[in-house]
Amino acid sequence: MRRLLLTEAISPGRGGRVRALGAGMSGPAGSIGGACRLAGMVRLQSEPIDIVAVVASVADPEHGGLATFLGSTRAETAERAVVALEYEAHEEMALAEFRAIVEEAEARYGARCALAHRTGLVRVGEPSVAVAASAPHRPQAFAACRYLIDQAKTRVPIWKRSHYADGATQWQDGVQSAAS
Repeated sequence: MRRLLLTEAISPGRGGRVRALGAGMSGPAGSIGGACRLAGMVRLQSEPIDIVAVVASVADPEHGGLATFLGSTRAETAERAVVALEYEAHEEMALAEFRAIVEEAEARYGARCALAHRTGLVRVGEPSVAVAASAPHRPQAFAACRYLIDQAKTRVPIWKRSHYADGATQWQDGVQSAAS
């Protein structure tokens, strides 16, 4: 089975957006995949997050600070054993909002930013979301990183369902379904 990786990036040097849809994309430096030299990378993907690619996409020799955040599935929430989280998203709207958040952070903090989020089933210990920001100085890199994750959590149309060890599931809004 082939899984798709949906990637959008804003290329400051090329004056436009690059959108690619494919399986296991890779390419030379300056392209989507591999050692990206694009600012503003956003990804919504069913495959595990390539943290190295996320960090590489914001690396800049003019920037002295680079901050990252990884959000992973916890083994327990509300005193219940969790086996996985399941994410669903409205892809077009989520990518548009990711782009807006990245553009805001880049303008506000003078940073290069990237944001990647999983869809589908994410097992305990696996990253669900990764953000990275580089900036000329450490305070701006940390601030941009914090801005990215905080805004993504509150603004992006991504829904989360917990899968518990007892077989029950529960959407983040509290709607429960019985174990099947």
